[in-house]
Amino acid sequence: MAFTGKIAFCGIFGILYLAFGLVQIAASVVPVVAEAAGQLQIPADPAAGFALMVTGAVFLSGAVKMQKGIPEGPAFLYVGILLGLAFGLIAFLASGAQAVETVFFGEEGTVWQAGTMLVPMFWLAFGAVAGFLAWGREFTRGMDTVS
Repeated sequence: MAFTGKIAFCGIFGILYLAFGLVQIAASVVPVVAEAAGQLQIPADPAAGFALMVTGAVFLSGAVKMQKGIPEGPAFLYVGILLGLAFGLIAFLASGAQAVETVFFGEEGTVWQAGTMLVPMFWLAFGAVAGFLAWGREFTRGMDTVS
């Protein structure tokens, strides 16, 4: 059952990461997509979109490999989780930097909005946190021993 949960986790988050990455890239090129994405607070950011798509590809590769019974499959799950955590942390720090910039160096009347922090890269990281909490011990097991 736990292995099925890993496959489902990889599949669901792989699709989510790929979809939001594709929307962010398309929003930077196609005006109609940019307008629709803007209403959903999804920024037109091709670099972040690429990072999301890579993370999604890692998750989906893990789902396929685990479904086929390839022993390296769970490694893709763990790497996807680490990528999700890293990019989520980057999004959080970037938002904090924007807040500091607005407060200390912003023009008169400029207000930082907390909603700018709610980019897909940030809130998808909560899934990576859940995955790390569920399977982090398996990933870190044996790291404290020296070969």
